[in-house]
Amino acid sequence: RVIGLPGESVEVRQGKVIVYNTAHPDGFVLDESAYIGLDILTKDMPKMSVGDDAYIAMGDNRMFSYDSRAFGPIKKDKIIGRVLLRAWPIKQLSLY
Repeated sequence: RVIGLPGESVEVRQGKVIVYNTAHPDGFVLDESAYIGLDILTKDMPKMSVGDDAYIAMGDNRMFSYDSRAFGPIKKDKIIGRVLLRAWPIKQLSLY
């Protein structure tokens, strides 16, 4: 799941993902309630800046995901494929 977009910064504090960008310089807590259960623990992560051509991704199974928290931002040219279907949450089912 993409958590941070180019030009943003992301941190995890007390289990909450906080995103900083130009619209929210003081950060906002990402609402993940539709796809991350309350029983899922997200370990703290210091603030990580996303470059102009990169993204931060985190797996939904946070305790066992090997993601940007381990290897940093992902360069755009390393991302292949595209999203065709959003299946969850059901209320936001979408084709792209």
